[in-house]
Amino acid sequence: MLARVRLYPADRPVTMVPRQRQANSMGVTRDIFYLGEKFWEGDPEHAHCSGLIFEVYLGACEDWSRETTGSARFSLPGVDLNSFRALQRAFYGTDGNERTLVDALVSRGLGIEVLDPEDARPGDLVQFWRLDGTGHSVVFLDWIRDGTQQINGLRFWSIQGGGIGEATGLIAYDHETTGIDRHRIYIVRALPPG
Repeated sequence: MLARVRLYPADRPVTMVPRQRQANSMGVTRDIFYLGEKFWEGDPEHAHCSGLIFEVYLGACEDWSRETTGSARFSLPGVDLNSFRALQRAFYGTDGNERTLVDALVSRGLGIEVLDPEDARPGDLVQFWRLDGTGHSVVFLDWIRDGTQQINGLRFWSIQGGGIGEATGLIAYDHETTGIDRHRIYIVRALPPG
């Protein structure tokens, strides 16, 4: 996953799809193909977090396939052309499931949920929710810790208001009214296809 993330230069001028347009946007910067069929047209100038992380996940699957078979074409176990759109909808959380990408991958045997935050590794995928009700799909890079080694934030890669790249988010504790809701951080480790 991290090798795929590194293919996106930090100075690439990609902006966030405005929130009011996200429901009508796939949020991907490149065309999305699966089993040789084109599903969605990419927009190299605009993305949203769910779309970008889905794009990165599929790109990592292509990379795994290229390394093992010599071809970028891959097949996800149990996901045919007809069920690929259902995978995308679940990954984006269009049904209102706040565990989005975690349940999308785990329920299909495509990932393993990371239940203990201490077990998270760089390259894991994360869906988190803030106290203000907004969510964010990201690639995990590391935890931010205080002087006692308590986790108090995370470092991640995704698209933010300033474009694609690394960012940080602080976790809210007890009396705080802003930040990431510590009870709503969901982590999955994607498995290689096939």
